Amino acid sequence: MSSSADGTVRLGGGRSRTCQQVITFLFEYIARELDDEERAAFDRHFGVCPSCVAYLETYLAAVRLGRETLLRLEAEGAAAALPDELVRSVLAARERPEA
Repeated sequence: MSSSADGTVRLGGGRSRTCQQVITFLFEYIARELDDEERAAFDRHFGVCPSCVAYLETYLAAVRLGRETLLRLEAEGAAAALPDELVRSVLAARERPEA
């Protein structure tokens, strides 16, 4: 195994991935849209690059928090998420006669 200044991790017997490639194609990796060979190359990179593992964990946490927030807002109802002042303004505008 070897590393270069550009963040490329080279492992014997497989393709290498740079940290930038991991970041660029992270969504495809998580969504399982990569073929088996590409996914294995990413897995090898994650096996030797703690920075990319930390980035992946942070990314997954952000997705989880976003999903939880959306589910909470949906459970509360969309109207509950709107500021009262905005609701009053829209209702007042609807009551005005058209010019």
